[in-house]
Amino acid sequence: MVEINCSGSLSPAYAYKGAYPPLGNEGRYPSACFDDPAGAVREIATVDLAESGQWGSYGIQVDTNGDGAPDTETTIISNPVTVAGKKAIVLESRPVSPDHPSVNPKDPNPFGGGLSVSLSNDGRYLNATHIELWVRPENAATLIVELYDQDSAAPTNQCSEWNTTPPGPAGCLVGGLGKNPANYWLPTTGDQSEVKLHLAATGGWQRLLIPLGKFVDWNRARAGLKQGGADFIPGITENIGDGQLNPKPGEEFALQFTLVGADWGSQPFRLALGQHVRFVTMGQKK
Repeated sequence: MVEINCSGSLSPAYAYKGAYPPLGNEGRYPSACFDDPAGAVREIATVDLAESGQWGSYGIQVDTNGDGAPDTETTIISNPVTVAGKKAIVLESRPVSPDHPSVNPKDPNPFGGGLSVSLSNDGRYLNATHIELWVRPENAATLIVELYDQDSAAPTNQCSEWNTTPPGPAGCLVGGLGKNPANYWLPTTGDQSEVKLHLAATGGWQRLLIPLGKFVDWNRARAGLKQGGADFIPGITENIGDGQLNPKPGEEFALQFTLVGADWGSQPFRLALGQHVRFVTMGQKK
């Protein structure tokens, strides 16, 4: 039996050529590390990915007819459907090429787009210890699960709606935490916590129960990571937020699923994601 690397420092499946190579491994796990078919939990909050007005898609337009102009969105997100007996949202995408202008050269990956959900936050998420997901990938890919916790007031130029096609309105910061299209859609305030899951197609649904403590504060300062005397590199680690996943009542809180190809130039991939995502604690169901 092959031992599973659950250290949280797994090498990317694709060739990583970022500005600081250790970042390519950080917060990365085989999804099998969190495969828990029957663990008992107590529900804190349920997120319906299909709830009207709460979610938005994001992707990149690519040129498919050779005229040099982008004409096709990379990401398709279905309406709610039933897949193998479970209510689901299906995400389909084709990863971009390494030279696409939307690829961040400081932290590149074969990005394919994804789904974001704005969460109503009355403080209940502070009581959660795990997030429960159901996934059914049809081929190998990476799913980045991201949580955005706004620690200060929203920027005044933040758009009220998500815009799926870059660059959006002039001067507009998009969606949760005022993501900046001019800086590879990184947030301008608050914490960006994430875990990167290497998915393998098993032919069935997989229940993943991920401890929130496994999420990495991606935009924190890192000791020893120096550029111009700072402990962070703009465009990778912005050194913003309070460094904690602690969505207090009234703070903007968002959940995001980003699809990444198994390799540069990889085939299109398709992922069914259970329509209901739960924030839970471990213990008996009530």
